[in-house]
Amino acid sequence: MDRGDIMAIIIDKIIIFFICLFSFLFLSVNRSSVIIVLIAVTVSSLCYYFRLKKVNTIFLIFYCGLCVLNPLFCIFLPLMLYDMALLQLKVLAILSIFLFLSYWHDNTIYHIGISLFALLLSYIMQDRTNRYTRLQEEYKKLRDTSQELNLYLSKKNKMLIENQNYEIHLATLQERNRIAREIHDNVGHMLSRSILQVGALLTLSKEDTLSQSLIMLKDTLNEAMNSIRKSIHGLYDDSIDLKANIQGIIEQFQDYKIEFDYDMSEGVSKEVKYCFIMIIKEALSNTAKHSNANKIEIIIREHPVFYQLLIRDNGTKKSQNDAGIGIESMKTRVLNLNGNISIDQRNGFKIFISIPKKNKVKKERVYEDRNR
Repeated sequence: MDRGDIMAIIIDKIIIFFICLFSFLFLSVNRSSVIIVLIAVTVSSLCYYFRLKKVNTIFLIFYCGLCVLNPLFCIFLPLMLYDMALLQLKVLAILSIFLFLSYWHDNTIYHIGISLFALLLSYIMQDRTNRYTRLQEEYKKLRDTSQELNLYLSKKNKMLIENQNYEIHLATLQERNRIAREIHDNVGHMLSRSILQVGALLTLSKEDTLSQSLIMLKDTLNEAMNSIRKSIHGLYDDSIDLKANIQGIIEQFQDYKIEFDYDMSEGVSKEVKYCFIMIIKEALSNTAKHSNANKIEIIIREHPVFYQLLIRDNGTKKSQNDAGIGIESMKTRVLNLNGNISIDQRNGFKIFISIPKKNKVKKERVYEDRNR
C-alpha cells in the first residue's frame, strides 16, 4: 500500500470509532467500559499493523469471543467489521452482524439507528477504500506497462534507424563500386584505345607540326587516364565496408559460435581493411581445418595510435602445421604494414595483431588483386 491508501484506512477507522464511541457514551460508563474501549482500539490497531490475513483473523475471532462473553464489546463491532471486509472474511463478518443485532434488539430505536448507521458506514467506507486501492494498483500497472512499452518502442525505433542508416551506407558503397566498374570498363577502355590510336598516328606521321600536336594530345589523354584511374581506385577503396565484409565471412562458418566485437571509425585505410579481412578469413579457415574449437571470438578496435585485431578460439587440438603457408601469409601482411603479430596456442589458438595508424607500406609488398 502507498501512503494514500494507508491514510484512507486510518481516516475510515477513526470516523467509525468515533461513531461507535458516541453510541457507547449513552450507556453507563465505568472502569470496565474504559477497558472495552481500549481493547477495541488495540485489536483494530493490531489488525492495521500486521495486515496479515491469518494473524488478523485470530485477532478478530478473539474479539468476537469477547462479544459473546460481554455484549458491550458488540458496540465496536462495526470497527472490526471494517477489517473483516478488508480481509474478505465473509463468514466471520456474517457472524459479527448477528452478534451485533442480537445485542441491540431490546434497545431503543435511537441506539439501534446509530449502531446500524455505524455498521452501514463501515461497509461503505471499506468498499470505497477497496475500490480506491484497486484503482491505484491498476493505475500503477498501466503506468509501468506504458513505460515499458515506451522503452521498447524507443529501442525498436533506434534499431530501425540504425539499420536504415546502415542500409543507406551499404547502398552508397555498392553504388560507388558500380560506378567505379562502369568507368573502368567503359571510359577507361575508350581512353586506352584512344591513346593507342594516337600512338599509331605518331608512328605514321611525318610532319613535325602534326607530330607535336599528337604528342600534346597523347599527354592529355595519359593525364586524363591517370586521373580517372586515381578516381576509380578512390571510389573502389571507399566502397570497401570492413564490418560488412567480416560479417559476410562469419556467415560462412555457421557451425561455430562466433562473437564479433567491432569498434572502428570510417577513416581506415584500404591496406588495413584488406589485411584484416584476409587474416580473419585465413584464421577461420585454419580453425575449421585444424582445430576442434566450437567458439571463436573476433575483436576489432581502433585506438588513438594503432588498430587492434584479436582472434581466439577455445580449441584444445593444436595445429600440426604451425609455420604453414597461412600463418606465414598473416605475418607477411602484418609486417608489410609495420605491425606486430603474436600467435599463442596455449588455452586455445589466439592471434593478436596491432598495426600503427601512421605507417609506410613496404615497397616490395605484393598487393592482392583488388577484385578478390
